[in-house]
Amino acid sequence: MSTFRNIITPQDITILKLFKITKTEFREALHLVFKWGCKKKDDESIKDYLTNKERGKSMTMTVFRNMFDKEMRKRIEEDHTGVTYDVSLLFACIKWGCDDLKWGEKPAGNDTVESLCTTAKNLRNKLAHDPFDKCDVKAMDDLCDQFKKIPEKLLTLAKDKYKPAHDVDQEIKKINEHMDNIMKTTIGDPYDLQKQLLKLRKEQVNTINEQGKSELSKLYEDISKIDPASFVTGKERLNIKNVFTKLDVSCANEKEIYDLEYNELLEVKTESGGEPSVIILEGDAGAGKTTLTKLILSDWVGEKSIFRGLRDYDLVLHAEGKKQSISSYLGLIQYLIPTASYKFDDDDLIRSVLKLKVLLVMDGFDELNEGSEKLIRELSEKHIQKSSGKLHLLITTRPSKHSDLLHIVNHHPKVQTKLRGIPFDKRIEFVEKLHNEMISEKQSNQETSKLIDFMKHSRSQLGEHYRLPLNLTLLTYLWAADPGKINPKTTATGLYIAFHELIQSRLLKRLQDCKGVVALPKDKCEEGIREFLQEYYSVCLDTLSSGSMQLSDLSTKALDSKCTELKLPFNDMSEAFLVVDKVWTSKGFTSYLTVHHKSILEFYAANRFMTYINKENDASSDKAKIMYLLKKLTVPEEERKEIFNIINKYSDEDTKSLKRLCQKLLKTHEDLTKYDNMFLYLTGLLTHQGSEKLQEYSAELVEEMKVAGFQGTRWLDFLVEAECNEELASLLARFFSGSLEVCDGHTRAALVLFKYLDISTPVRIILENEVSYIPYLDDMLVSLSKRNCEVELSFQHQWRYKESGFSDYHLNSLLGGKDENQKCNVSRFTGNLMTLSHLPKSVKNLCITFGTTEQAQQILKELPELESM
Repeated sequence: MSTFRNIITPQDITILKLFKITKTEFREALHLVFKWGCKKKDDESIKDYLTNKERGKSMTMTVFRNMFDKEMRKRIEEDHTGVTYDVSLLFACIKWGCDDLKWGEKPAGNDTVESLCTTAKNLRNKLAHDPFDKCDVKAMDDLCDQFKKIPEKLLTLAKDKYKPAHDVDQEIKKINEHMDNIMKTTIGDPYDLQKQLLKLRKEQVNTINEQGKSELSKLYEDISKIDPASFVTGKERLNIKNVFTKLDVSCANEKEIYDLEYNELLEVKTESGGEPSVIILEGDAGAGKTTLTKLILSDWVGEKSIFRGLRDYDLVLHAEGKKQSISSYLGLIQYLIPTASYKFDDDDLIRSVLKLKVLLVMDGFDELNEGSEKLIRELSEKHIQKSSGKLHLLITTRPSKHSDLLHIVNHHPKVQTKLRGIPFDKRIEFVEKLHNEMISEKQSNQETSKLIDFMKHSRSQLGEHYRLPLNLTLLTYLWAADPGKINPKTTATGLYIAFHELIQSRLLKRLQDCKGVVALPKDKCEEGIREFLQEYYSVCLDTLSSGSMQLSDLSTKALDSKCTELKLPFNDMSEAFLVVDKVWTSKGFTSYLTVHHKSILEFYAANRFMTYINKENDASSDKAKIMYLLKKLTVPEEERKEIFNIINKYSDEDTKSLKRLCQKLLKTHEDLTKYDNMFLYLTGLLTHQGSEKLQEYSAELVEEMKVAGFQGTRWLDFLVEAECNEELASLLARFFSGSLEVCDGHTRAALVLFKYLDISTPVRIILENEVSYIPYLDDMLVSLSKRNCEVELSFQHQWRYKESGFSDYHLNSLLGGKDENQKCNVSRFTGNLMTLSHLPKSVKNLCITFGTTEQAQQILKELPELESM
């Protein structure tokens, strides 16, 4: 359409007439659909009907405010009939208030009430965005025909669906006559309509930027709170900014790996110095990826910004890999900013957003499902390029899915970063802030000072798994519940076991206090919980196998049926172990069940294996009972043997082989990569039951973990989770024939492994934390000093932070002092030395830091003496 300047063309007149039709006849058709399809009373507002719990839709006021903006809510209060509602408001009322509609489901070639309501809204908004400037005469005629057909089609379908008492044919006839009159009428003063159209366009320009920000801010105020353990406390979630502590982040390119302040994440550049379209944030399970993304959301809506460059973005959109219901960019935008979306044609909504500078935060690529995979592919293949550099993606993932993510986004400028967790010197601060926030929310009666004392006294024994915020969070909540439940040597699996027991004890109390369950005695409640958990473990394994975090409808029904069978309340049982995510739809709230964290899902899936493994003990007891009964019945010995052969045949097949269990439970024995963490927790669970049980399955565990892709330091994680079991160490030694790399948290595992490792195997030690608090470090270095192998030793913390002390003591431990048995050959060293006098001549590569002028002078004086370097 031509720009409005001095001349009104015939084409302009046609557009103005069509605009008039949308304001009157489209509006009238939508109003009739609203009256017929919504069961509210005539004197009842749509607000009262939607929020009515008995005869309405049970919509909460929070959801109502999200679905209807301030102007809409004002109009709803003033007019209960809908006579004065415009197209956008009527569309919203139909979508949320009318019955028997399925929004988002595309019709298979046929129009529906839903599709025609959407078309009416879209065409009205399309006119406002001026998309018809190049239409020829025929195209304009076709457009007019399309406009004329919509009300009749819509009302005809609504008539069949709702069976109104009105004379629908007469209403259709009246609307058709009005449209004909509008198209034939000579416009006396077109400038009045022109002004209305221009006003609408001006409003829509500001809608996404202003109203979109407002809607997102309200949404992010809620979802940016962290929910570390509300499934135990049942209390309010915690403010992330009051809890957040610095995280360790590094950035990698082809040339180097360098440290990065977490608040610089959005300003990191590509290797060529350009702005990336995609920032990949990789991190282990529980490393704080979700926490960091929530901090970004909270920071964007706050008054002060922590993240550099965040204020440059007009919008920050949030997506989750685990969500199955959002599979397109349009769907995501409409979900996040629903009321602003009413005022746009679908295509123009996307075009308008692409004109803004947008950061889209996708959390949990490793939890991708069919729907969210479509979303990420659409963004990568279409919208990043169309945005002309304005759309940026920040995507979090576990290492196991890193290569899959690269396959999707590899053609875009990108940077790859890694989240390592909470640095050693910030862990006490994190625990202190978290516990203080818990106290303020009345979630703990313990004294923070005593928790801090425990952390300080235990820091030399706390395992490296406490670098993960999730594990520190669990430790804090366990302390708040019962300080006696934790000790410094508790493994990651030990934390989950203790937490799982806490959940069960809280649930037991809740069930006994719950009406309708009070008749069940305590032992029956306990038995009911145990039986429910067997079904729950099975559901978790199925969910993990599906690659999802959200339970399928079939799994949800299975848990519901089990609760009915056990006469336990489904809501209480599901809320104890799952997140109940309620999503508002036109049919009311739809509940989806998800597990709180993928690590917890993997822990419960491992418990499914333990159910079968422990059946073996039950079977032995049952066999003894059967033998007793057979003897009592005087069954001959030969027949008894035959009976037991049959029993053993089936019991062996089910329980005695991990390989068979994988085939039975996972339906595969070939691709076990996605189960790697589950096998770690299975190791911890076996260890928890005693060394004999672990040794019984250790050989098979090693083989299954090999199939699951374990290599390098992951084998040491495995050994740590088994509390450095000697039998397991002897089985793992063969995987380190080339070399052994030891990191923080692996020192004790390496110490045990040395007993079974070839004495000439090269060892590379890379320690990131303050060495004073790394357990078993001295013992490991002394043991290593007696091995006939090449050693690379790196004290990264002392090298980066000169104030953290010198490395001479630990270097001497490795060299063995004057011990004649010293055999190791140090080829590389990184750290902070007072003097080079003890540095062996075998060193080929040396990286040291200078803290003082005197130190630098001493080192430079001694440097020429190292002829080999």
